[in-house]
Amino acid sequence: MEVAEAQPTIKRRLRMELAGEVGPEDLATEIGKRLAAIETRRSRVHWRKYKEFVRDLSLQRAMITGKMAQQKPALALEFLWRFLDMAEGVLRLTKDEKGEVEAVFLGAVEDLGPIAVAAKGSTTALADRAFQALETDEDEIFVRLVEILLPALDAEGSPGCGCCWRPPSPGADGPNPRCAPLSRRSPTRKATWTASSPPSPPAKRCNPGRAPRSPAA
Repeated sequence: MEVAEAQPTIKRRLRMELAGEVGPEDLATEIGKRLAAIETRRSRVHWRKYKEFVRDLSLQRAMITGKMAQQKPALALEFLWRFLDMAEGVLRLTKDEKGEVEAVFLGAVEDLGPIAVAAKGSTTALADRAFQALETDEDEIFVRLVEILLPALDAEGSPGCGCCWRPPSPGADGPNPRCAPLSRRSPTRKATWTASSPPSPPAKRCNPGRAPRSPAA
């Protein structure tokens, strides 16, 4: 207990672990308090506090993607988006020369994929949330977001899901224009596929039996 008193992150972890034993809602309350404190922070992170701050961020990510995701993945997905929403503000308050703060958020983006699959939520809502993140991604935290979310977006195999995304071809990258939910907005430059992306699974037709229209001359 003396160590916990001396190191705030250890004390927070103990409190969150105990809350997690009670249930995901109690854990959500504890995590929510800490996220709120970080969200409303206005002072810069002093270099002497940098390591402790990185540990704190890593703890929040670990509790969301670990115990909470195991107990209630839909709630964990909600909190993970909230955690990622802090990235821009946190990076502005941190002299992140080592890139450790950015690495925590990049890792959290990777966590979105399996948690979104486990949450089994609406693919349309997930696609809308992804576009919202991409449109405001000044720090390029979400560069790989589309690729990471493809398994979850393709979970239902229906229009508006991952089948609407296809690898690059001349004059046709991004969402299939015939799939309404994902084509309501034009994707940003970060939502397009790149040559460095791993091979995509074979594209599915959103309207089986109908041949795609030929582009106008």
